[in-house]
Amino acid sequence: MMLNIGLIGCGKWSKNVIKEIQDNNNFILQGIVCKNNNNLIKNSKIKIYINYEEMINNKDIDCLYIAKNPEINIKVLEGLSYKKPIIFEKPISENFEIGSKIYNYSINNKVCFMTNLPNIYSDTFEVTKDFLSSNYNKIIKVKIIEGNYGPFRKNIHPILDWGIHPLTYVIKIFGYNNLNYISHKFLKKDKNNNIYISKFNVPTNFKFNIDILTGNFFKKKNKIIKNLYERW
Repeated sequence: MMLNIGLIGCGKWSKNVIKEIQDNNNFILQGIVCKNNNNLIKNSKIKIYINYEEMINNKDIDCLYIAKNPEINIKVLEGLSYKKPIIFEKPISENFEIGSKIYNYSINNKVCFMTNLPNIYSDTFEVTKDFLSSNYNKIIKVKIIEGNYGPFRKNIHPILDWGIHPLTYVIKIFGYNNLNYISHKFLKKDKNNNIYISKFNVPTNFKFNIDILTGNFFKKKNKIIKNLYERW
């Protein structure tokens, strides 16, 4: 069954989201909330909404994808007059307090949502997870580098923007209960607190550590996973 999906947001990242939706055989892009029509949409069958309030309670919309500044996420949840599943772009909030509010609201009102984290929903995730779990006794270190130059957003910390990818990846593969105290230090940062490269060290119960380098101050985009093994 094809589902009608409504997209909130029409910035640069939305171009990627639109392509993924249109390439997927399970969804039809029914409409987009876009206050300034910037030629992002050239398909006359796609309805343009000026206000998200009009879209979210349209009964022709089966599910929502929110690719906008996360400050809108809780407003959309609280504005729903009837339940429909939601995909949030990461991060789901600017801070822990609002993130907890979103989580509790969705639980209490039985609204299903997920966060777009390609690291754990990719085709290669299960293969990587199976490979690593089969070689725990041979691994001596895992190193993950993930980041880019930008984006620079005043209300979103780079750890919430970039760090959420490798940290979620590590939790999903190794299990939360197998991770010990996570240490963190800044390798680079600016005085305005919106440019960072961070290093996380994650000890595990498998006798090896995980190092993560992440942030928005790399010279180019990085997504690297390295596994160091004992010789055998």
